[in-house]
Amino acid sequence: MERSTKRVLLVVVLAVATAIFVGAIVFERLDRLQVPVDNGRIAAVGDSITFGEGVDPREREQQSYPGQLQDLLGAHNEVLNYGYIGATLLDTGDTPYKRTDAYAASLESEPSTVLVMLGTNDSKPQNWDARAFEQQLEELVALYRLLPSQPTVYLMTPPAAYENGARIRPEVIEDEIAPIISRVGQKTGAPVIDVHAATDGHPDYLPDGVHPDREGAAVIAATVRDAMRS
Repeated sequence: MERSTKRVLLVVVLAVATAIFVGAIVFERLDRLQVPVDNGRIAAVGDSITFGEGVDPREREQQSYPGQLQDLLGAHNEVLNYGYIGATLLDTGDTPYKRTDAYAASLESEPSTVLVMLGTNDSKPQNWDARAFEQQLEELVALYRLLPSQPTVYLMTPPAAYENGARIRPEVIEDEIAPIISRVGQKTGAPVIDVHAATDGHPDYLPDGVHPDREGAAVIAATVRDAMRS
């Protein structure tokens, strides 16, 4: 074989090898952009904030934080909104989440991931019980982990609250509820997503002092996405 032919073959081989190597790197980087969930079904558990009470009601499904999280994660995941207006984590609260049809539906959804964001309504004077809140949050984590789909359970601190007419107390959310959620995360091994920190100092995200608008919901969705990727 002539030297020129050998050189051509060597160049071709090197080009193919380079293409394969570069392709592998690109594929790996693209793969890292995908959220690591088993079957892609994500149950968003919560109250009216999860439901989407503060966004345009005509586009609630798209503008709520679960709706915007769906857009961020893409079609390979399915984000299901199980928010219930007025829900409390506490079984003795105004509207205990575990007595709602949203809770029942979340249990039947066979999720691979569960996002729990409750506590805002628990901060009301007639509802708040710190000891019971911590105990029942641990129980809720255990209940979801017992599902046949064995989901990964994330705990989310509620958004920061501001002056409002609903008797929701910002100081209880910041000084008691958020630390309890972090402590339960440590005890149970459930990752904690700090939505409170992401919304703290931004009353513009929550026009009524409690419910995020479209921009606020986008911040929550991005915070959740980033936490799930880490």
